[in-house]
Amino acid sequence: MSLLENKGNDFASYKSDEVNLKDRLVKQLPSKDVEMLVNAGKLAQNMGVKCYLVGGTVRDLVLKKRCYDIDLTVDGDGLAFAEQFTKFYGKRMKSFAQFGTAFVVLKTGKKIDISTSRTEVYTSPGSLPKVKYGEIEYDLYRRDFTINSMAISVNPEDFGRLLDFHSGVKDLKAKVIRILNDQSFEDDPLRVLRAIRFEQRLGFDIENRTKELMMKSIESNCLKTVSAERVYTELIVSTNKGDAAKFITRLSELGILRQIHKSLYFDELKAEQAKELSKLLEWFVKEYPQDKIEKWYPFHLILFSGLPKDMQTSIAKQLTYPSNFIKSISKIKLFLDKIDSGELKDSTDGELALKLSGLRIEDVLYLLAVVKDDELKSRLRHYLTHSRSVSLSINGHDLLMMGVTLGALIGSILQTLKIQKIDGKISNREDELELAKKMVDDDSDSATNLE
Repeated sequence: MSLLENKGNDFASYKSDEVNLKDRLVKQLPSKDVEMLVNAGKLAQNMGVKCYLVGGTVRDLVLKKRCYDIDLTVDGDGLAFAEQFTKFYGKRMKSFAQFGTAFVVLKTGKKIDISTSRTEVYTSPGSLPKVKYGEIEYDLYRRDFTINSMAISVNPEDFGRLLDFHSGVKDLKAKVIRILNDQSFEDDPLRVLRAIRFEQRLGFDIENRTKELMMKSIESNCLKTVSAERVYTELIVSTNKGDAAKFITRLSELGILRQIHKSLYFDELKAEQAKELSKLLEWFVKEYPQDKIEKWYPFHLILFSGLPKDMQTSIAKQLTYPSNFIKSISKIKLFLDKIDSGELKDSTDGELALKLSGLRIEDVLYLLAVVKDDELKSRLRHYLTHSRSVSLSINGHDLLMMGVTLGALIGSILQTLKIQKIDGKISNREDELELAKKMVDDDSDSATNLE
């Protein structure tokens, strides 16, 4: 039994070579992932190199949390290893020679990252590092925090052995976030965002020296040295994992939002909306697991809300948000304008569904979190739970068989039928065909009268 499995988790006499997490790997990881790690270890042994599981998965294994991503580091030629691994176990790979990294898509569809053990030199704050290859000890030292600086061997001779040169396990037990060196935030200011992410996600405290250096970095406007694209990417990752509302609130408290853009803010109202959104997302994901949504998306809509639409889109473009997010800002503004004008007040469920059909599910969840009118909230929820899933039994081919040739007319008839079906006025294929025929006949009569 390894020390980590001992009763009480006493780490007082901790030594990295005493700890083996093989049993925990087998228990916590999906069997396909365990098989993949075993194969990676055998390949590494055959190639005369060492291969390690690294990153957040090691941390989460120690914490007995669910593990998601698989990152491997090779003490040797990581790209050559990745090529051979792809040949035997993968479908395809993409390499980044300048960094000594690659990602491999497995035959199961899962993507894993493979890198060469390396050190990194930052020529200026916020810049991408220059890479030098080195042993695993140096590779782990370049990482952001002690709790993320551990590795697990997957080679057959010591499969499961934990490497912890920087007391990561000790800091996990103490629930603290600690940087590895005093230059850490200066080298990569994005570590400020990561520190806050782990603080909120894990419920840990930022260690005093780390907090002191982090605040010094914030006060020096550290994020101004980082590209907008890297900031955006980190924001997405941080709001996808853990409590997004707490994360963004903390950014606001520390003045970091203003560094990202001077016009961004997150007040008590937005914080309450974000909390409501968290509940809605939990409900929606549980009830509709087949709908794959991007959890970060509606939280960022809340973050951008309260500003003029043109300013929202301008900031989003500056921060390199995707075009669909920018389109959502405009579509939501149009929908909210319809609410304010009273245009939707007397609409049927079918008519409301037509207005909402051009929005993403994430947009509707955002609206559900921020609108104040209880009746509208109920109708938005009804759209998510019922209206959006209503489908017709007939299609354009059926209308063509009736003699309708104009594409615009076909679209108009199908649209009307969909509204009628959502509103419960028709219920089956026979009803749809009957109403469609009546609409076609009425259109023909109108054309005849005009002649």
